[in-house]
Amino acid sequence: MTTRHAHTRTDAAIQWIVWHAAELAAVAAPLVLAALVSGWFALGTVVAVVAWAGHEIAVRRRHRGPENGAPHQITTTDTTSLPALPAGSRELKEGA
Repeated sequence: MTTRHAHTRTDAAIQWIVWHAAELAAVAAPLVLAALVSGWFALGTVVAVVAWAGHEIAVRRRHRGPENGAPHQITTTDTTSLPALPAGSRELKEGA
C-alpha cells in the first residue's frame, strides 16, 4: 500500500518553478543557438512556443469552472422576474 503525500504550497511552488524553467529553457535554447550559430534555430523557438501555448490552453479548458472564471449559466425558465428592455435597446444598463 502506498502512502499519499499531502500536497503543500511548497510542493506546488516547486512544481511551478520546475515546469516554467523547462518551458523557458525550451524557448531560450533555440534562441541562443539562432543568435550564435544559424537563424534557422529560431524555428525551434516557434515550435516550443506553439507547444507551450497549446498546453496552456488545454489546461485552462480542463480546469474551467464557475470558481475559475467560467461564466455562470442561468437555468431558470421563470421569465416573470426579468425586467423588460425598452424598444431598440440592446442591453439593460445597471443603474438605469
